[in-house]
Amino acid sequence: MKRFLLLPAVIFVLSGYVSAQQTVMRSPNGAERWKKGEYQEIKWGCVQCTGTAELHLVRDPQRTMPGGITATRSSYQTLGVIKTAVAVNPNNQFYSFNWKVGDYIGGTAPLGDGYRILVKVMQANGSLMDISDAGFVIGAPPVIDTFAVNDGLDAADQRKVTLNYTFSGHPSPTSYRVRCTPAPGTPGNWTSLAAGTWPTYELPQSPGTYTIEFWLANDFGSSPSRSDSIRYGVPPPPETQDYTVLPASIACRGFPDVNPAWYSWRCTFSSFAKPSAGDCFCTDTGAVVVRTKADAPGLGTKVEYEFFGGRQLNPGWSFVTLSYSDVACKDRAGSAVLVMPQPGSQNILFKVRLWTDGFTLTDPLAVARGIPVCEFRINSLVIRGPAGRNVSEAFQ
Repeated sequence: MKRFLLLPAVIFVLSGYVSAQQTVMRSPNGAERWKKGEYQEIKWGCVQCTGTAELHLVRDPQRTMPGGITATRSSYQTLGVIKTAVAVNPNNQFYSFNWKVGDYIGGTAPLGDGYRILVKVMQANGSLMDISDAGFVIGAPPVIDTFAVNDGLDAADQRKVTLNYTFSGHPSPTSYRVRCTPAPGTPGNWTSLAAGTWPTYELPQSPGTYTIEFWLANDFGSSPSRSDSIRYGVPPPPETQDYTVLPASIACRGFPDVNPAWYSWRCTFSSFAKPSAGDCFCTDTGAVVVRTKADAPGLGTKVEYEFFGGRQLNPGWSFVTLSYSDVACKDRAGSAVLVMPQPGSQNILFKVRLWTDGFTLTDPLAVARGIPVCEFRINSLVIRGPAGRNVSEAFQ
């Protein structure tokens, strides 16, 4: 608004009588936030004016023109005439018009900012005008035009869902709230959400059907809430089956598609009898055979059969069990010692510790030679994984 000192209608100077004619826009003059459809007073003044006034709704051009133009008091886009033929006379300096915000003759303005009011006074000797110093806002509370949980899907197997929505109104919402109600159940409490294009919401932990109610607000007010329903269910576990790996593949050639550097088997010794090369070997049927040259009670050979480094099963696969049998492979407590993973583990590293006594004779050839033999046989390795797959997919 041009800042003028409002003087009496008549100004006297030494040279005689002159008129100081001025037109001033008083309101809206910038930064107002007026709700569309409500009534607000447009106020202006005109000193020593005789004629009629018009009120025009205009807008800064950068609000509507691509690329943007810096708005000045003289650069604007005229949208329409709000009021015509308002009588003005020297006896009145202050004028007002009760305006239904946004309306002009033949149309209505869209929601937005950068609006100004221009007043133009037509007189016999010319015209006077003034315009709002800065733009004002024509706004409205948000209205939720569409709302759907997870794009309108009926069910979800994840707790976190998206709240998809579109809205009209200006300016953009500054408050988002949501509440969740089980069906059947008592309505939940409203929860504030961070502003965002696609807010997310986490459903309760318990499976069930829930009604999600959504609410928006800006500084002009709030929207009526809108609702959508979603059924949350924990997905069923994938169908699995057990797979048996051939014993011979385990004992002699490692696991399917295994790098030989990842496994080995070896004989070690205990007591006074050291095995020679060939005294420990495996067979194509999956047996580990240990011979000992012990020739006295209590003397024998300890054998370790190991998978160094082991193998890790891929996600979705796990160890079930390893079955074995032993003939004359008894430690001092009376049985072989087997170290293996716990069921459900993805680690398939295992180790076998055996003992042969000096007077155990089972192999006919060994009996003939007087050489005791310990035989440890792996019967099967069972792993569990997705049904209907190739067992080689289990191994990394």
